[in-house]
Amino acid sequence: MNWKNQKRNNGFTLVELLVVMTIIVVLASVGLVSYRNASITARDAKRKADIEAVRQALVLYKQENTLYPQPSETDQFLRFTSVVGTLVNNGFLSAPGPSDPTRYAYTRKDSGQGFCVCATLEGTNNKGNATTSSGNCTITGSGNFYCAKNP
Repeated sequence: MNWKNQKRNNGFTLVELLVVMTIIVVLASVGLVSYRNASITARDAKRKADIEAVRQALVLYKQENTLYPQPSETDQFLRFTSVVGTLVNNGFLSAPGPSDPTRYAYTRKDSGQGFCVCATLEGTNNKGNATTSSGNCTITGSGNFYCAKNP
């Protein structure tokens, strides 16, 4: 056998390498987009669960105190943090409670007989308006909201 006449084919061509690299980039892009969407959905689900937990704690608070808590802060987002602190300190909500002041808001009806708690969501499929005509739920801000209220 003549080794000099035999063709050596030990590597990949440039075209083969580019095709493989393109496939890897496309798969990675699809994976990153899916991961981002799943993360947004998970954070929104956590915010909704937080709002429901605070709503239940507020109802229990009113049963024992006849009125919903009145925070001293004027900013709607800081009011939420203050109310959560009150609920945690009185044992109606487990510590530490939701605490992102830029995502959660609280308003109380003037009579103390109603409240509204809202969370600003990241996802676009959860549209909601935080302002109602009755005045029970007047959260200002832009975006998609998830709100719970008791009249």
